[in-house]
Amino acid sequence: MKIRAEVSFRNGNSYTSGEMSGITEKNGYCLLIKSYNKRNIPVAELIINKQEVKSIAILEYGNNKIRRTILSAF
Repeated sequence: MKIRAEVSFRNGNSYTSGEMSGITEKNGYCLLIKSYNKRNIPVAELIINKQEVKSIAILEYGNNKIRRTILSAF
Protein backbone atom coordinates (compact mmCIF):
# COMPACT_ATOMS: atom_id res chain seq x y z
CA MET A 1 0.00 0.00 0.00
CA LYS A 2 1.36 3.41 -0.93
CA ILE A 3 -0.26 6.58 0.38
CA ARG A 4 1.00 10.14 0.51
CA ALA A 5 -0.35 12.37 3.23
CA GLU A 6 0.52 15.67 4.85
CA VAL A 7 0.15 16.48 8.52
CA SER A 8 0.08 20.15 9.48
CA PHE A 9 0.39 21.53 12.99
CA ARG A 10 -0.90 24.82 14.35
CA ASN A 11 2.62 26.05 14.99
CA GLY A 12 3.25 26.07 11.26
CA ASN A 13 5.35 22.92 11.06
CA SER A 14 4.28 20.38 8.50
CA TYR A 15 5.59 16.98 7.59
CA THR A 16 5.01 14.97 4.45
CA SER A 17 4.92 11.20 4.51
CA GLY A 18 6.45 8.67 2.22
CA GLU A 19 5.39 5.09 1.68
CA MET A 20 3.26 3.62 4.42
CA SER A 21 4.10 0.22 5.87
CA GLY A 22 2.37 -2.04 8.34
CA ILE A 23 3.96 -1.96 11.79
CA THR A 24 1.75 -4.22 13.88
CA GLU A 25 -1.37 -6.19 13.28
CA LYS A 26 -3.75 -7.12 16.08
CA ASN A 27 -7.34 -8.34 15.83
CA GLY A 28 -7.38 -7.55 12.12
CA TYR A 29 -6.27 -3.95 12.63
CA CYS A 30 -3.01 -2.73 11.16
CA LEU A 31 -1.18 0.24 12.67
CA LEU A 32 0.49 2.39 10.03
CA ILE A 33 2.92 5.17 10.82
CA LYS A 34 2.31 7.81 8.19
CA SER A 35 4.50 10.77 8.99
CA TYR A 36 7.92 11.39 10.52
CA ASN A 37 9.66 14.52 11.71
CA LYS A 38 13.23 15.53 10.84
CA ARG A 39 14.63 13.20 13.53
CA ASN A 40 12.70 10.21 12.12
CA ILE A 41 10.30 10.17 15.06
CA PRO A 42 6.76 9.24 14.02
CA VAL A 43 4.35 12.14 14.48
CA ALA A 44 1.14 10.71 13.03
CA GLU A 45 -0.54 7.37 12.54
CA LEU A 46 -3.39 5.74 10.70
CA ILE A 47 -5.19 2.63 11.89
CA ILE A 48 -6.84 0.62 9.14
CA ASN A 49 -8.91 -2.53 8.94
CA LYS A 50 -9.00 -4.30 5.58
CA GLN A 51 -7.87 -1.14 3.75
CA GLU A 52 -10.52 0.99 5.47
CA VAL A 53 -9.29 3.89 7.59
CA LYS A 54 -10.46 3.58 11.20
CA SER A 55 -8.68 6.46 12.90
CA ILE A 56 -6.15 9.22 12.33
CA ALA A 57 -4.07 10.49 15.23
CA ILE A 58 -1.27 12.94 16.00
CA LEU A 59 1.53 11.70 18.27
CA GLU A 60 3.29 14.04 20.72
CA TYR A 61 6.29 13.08 22.82
CA GLY A 62 7.30 14.36 26.24
CA ASN A 63 8.56 13.04 29.59
CA ASN A 64 9.10 9.58 28.09
CA LYS A 65 5.39 9.36 27.25
CA ILE A 66 3.44 9.47 24.03
CA ARG A 67 0.26 11.55 23.93
CA ARG A 68 -2.09 10.44 21.16
CA THR A 69 -4.64 12.97 19.91
CA ILE A 70 -7.33 11.34 17.79
CA LEU A 71 -8.20 13.67 14.94
CA SER A 72 -10.98 11.51 13.56
CA ALA A 73 -12.38 8.01 13.90
CA PHE A 74 -14.52 6.14 11.44
